[in-house]
Amino acid sequence: MHDVHTLMGACGSLFLLFLSEGMPFRGAIDVGVGMEINGIGFYGSAISKAYHLESTVAQYPRLVVGSDLVECLTVHTRTEGEDPRSKVSRKIAKDSLRLVVNDSTETHMLDFLNPYFRDLYKCDAVEVFEKAQDFIHSEIDRYSLCQSKEHAKLLDRYRLLEQYFDSRRSEWV
Repeated sequence: MHDVHTLMGACGSLFLLFLSEGMPFRGAIDVGVGMEINGIGFYGSAISKAYHLESTVAQYPRLVVGSDLVECLTVHTRTEGEDPRSKVSRKIAKDSLRLVVNDSTETHMLDFLNPYFRDLYKCDAVEVFEKAQDFIHSEIDRYSLCQSKEHAKLLDRYRLLEQYFDSRRSEWV
């Protein structure tokens, strides 16, 4: 659970940082069976599920969280036992689930504007948030000027991202 939480924290903080620098990306996080093959790298269902989520579900700058990861975290919140390992596993799973939110399309996504990430940025939080929001607004302005079908699609997607930022602004500034 610690590694999963660390991965989620790293992805969320990097996502916001890259967005604030005008380098948006989309991605996905999930769990599954996999193995490392010498000379080839990591291979398995975790990779294929994350690829599928990124390429078909994400659709705009965000990090989609797979249902298997949500289920895994949920199961670990119910870990039985009062030994230190069980307690820590439950706590980390609960903390990790708090970093997942359903967006306006009811898709699980990494809540990279969760106060957890604001606290990681400390005194730079407002600046990073505002730079990312400025970038989003500049993209909306840019795609608003164009009439193509592709630009209209991108405009709609950046507006979804703008809604998410607007809903969290009071927690960041």
